[in-house]
Amino acid sequence: MNGKLARGKLSLWPQKCQATFDIYTPQDLSKFPHVVVICRNPHSHPTPAPVKTPPAILSVFEKLLSDMDWHLADATPRRIVLDSGFMYGLRHALGWTAERTPTLSDLHPSLANLDHVRRLINKLRRKKYPHGTGFDGKSNFIFQN
Repeated sequence: MNGKLARGKLSLWPQKCQATFDIYTPQDLSKFPHVVVICRNPHSHPTPAPVKTPPAILSVFEKLLSDMDWHLADATPRRIVLDSGFMYGLRHALGWTAERTPTLSDLHPSLANLDHVRRLINKLRRKKYPHGTGFDGKSNFIFQN
């Protein structure tokens, strides 16, 4: 509002969920390392979309990124889905035969979050180019090799 930040407001879920949880934690967790969680009543809403990418899917995604070779240096979520080599690899990994182009979320729902995808790209980029991808990174690479 008027160029100023305003505190966000949480909106209530449109359906009142009847599920309740009872959590029993022992006083000494080192002696009794178990917690009991009891859920009563069914949930009245769908389960949330997964936010963490499973290791098996993550290794497929990282392999697709690694196959981009030097294109990984300036990869973004948008650029990888526009890269024909990446998309060919994605189609192959999924066994894709449909007419429409697959999306990252077809590999796993967590990859629909582009910030998560960007973080995964940056993590692999830092691993492959530890000194960066700019002039300083090139200079460090030349002087060390």
